[in-house]
Amino acid sequence: MLNWIRMKWARSQFNAVREDLYQAMIRDLDDAGTRVVVTDSARFGAWEARAAERGELVALAHGGVRRRLEFEGRPLSDALQPLVPVEEVLMIDGGLAAGRLSEALKSVIGAKQANEAINSMLREAMAQPAVGAGSIFGLSLLYGMMVWPPLVDAFPTKYWDAWALPLVQSQIWFAEYWPLAFVPMALVWLYWKTLPTWTGVTRKAFDRLPPWNTVRDRNAASLLTVLASLIHSGATVDAAFERIQSRSTPYMQWHIAAMRRRLVASGDDVVKALDTGLFSRAILDQIADAASSRAFDETLKHMGTVALADVVKSVKRTAAWANGLLIGIVGAVFLYMTAVQVIAVDDAGSRYTDSFNAGNFTSKK
Repeated sequence: MLNWIRMKWARSQFNAVREDLYQAMIRDLDDAGTRVVVTDSARFGAWEARAAERGELVALAHGGVRRRLEFEGRPLSDALQPLVPVEEVLMIDGGLAAGRLSEALKSVIGAKQANEAINSMLREAMAQPAVGAGSIFGLSLLYGMMVWPPLVDAFPTKYWDAWALPLVQSQIWFAEYWPLAFVPMALVWLYWKTLPTWTGVTRKAFDRLPPWNTVRDRNAASLLTVLASLIHSGATVDAAFERIQSRSTPYMQWHIAAMRRRLVASGDDVVKALDTGLFSRAILDQIADAASSRAFDETLKHMGTVALADVVKSVKRTAAWANGLLIGIVGAVFLYMTAVQVIAVDDAGSRYTDSFNAGNFTSKK
């Protein structure tokens, strides 16, 4: 267990500094004609020794890469595979195959920065609704256990407004069957578990809704960056699709397989080939605009490099829309709960008091 924790921490540290490592490798490659050529294994061995001397756990990650390079004879992309996202592995692998590792690493850095920006947007978009939903469940449990039972006992249900009773009764029921609180947690777990594996017509329908559409757009942006890098490294469009498909999740394999079939059927129509449900309408429009003056492969290169900032903006708009919708739902529930707590409780008390003063008091619910 301790060793597992150490390796997890080492991987986290490696991911935090990997852009600096890529930059160092680019400098070595670009200056190869003016200095002694350093092998990849020697480079990672030097980083391992330096980190070990400082007592940093990232030395374990550097050592793992060095061993896979030196003793197992793996290429750099395979040696890095346990530590970095698969998109970066694919781009480095394509650069190695074409003898353009420096250009591939530069593409990796650009893709990494774009992915970090997108992931930050998604976290921000989902954080507020998640916290709000958690607060609703917590308050429902609290009110169902401690607030509503004595109030309903004091003010029989016949004195309550009909619009307020569903909340009161549901929260009391929720508090009585509190283990059901684990059901939403299980649904969240199921959501994350099925993101890379769920395919088919139903998934395509859900991909139009938040929060699935935000993850869909992130996958679309990642696909464009990898395609651009592989094509820039000399791969044909279909070869690039094939290479990505071989290392992708079942969800991405499903989309890429459909794109390859459409590629054969549609010829040079890039929009028809890519219109499998992975790309939002906004991104497809950007692709169509780029394709109006470019060949198929040049369009993909353009979208994954020059136009990547516009793709990120489209993802940001999707995330903002999803955030607004989910916040609106959570806010509406909060307003309903507040109205019941402030208005309905006061009205029930007033009706009970009036009935009591009129001599119609009853304790029956």
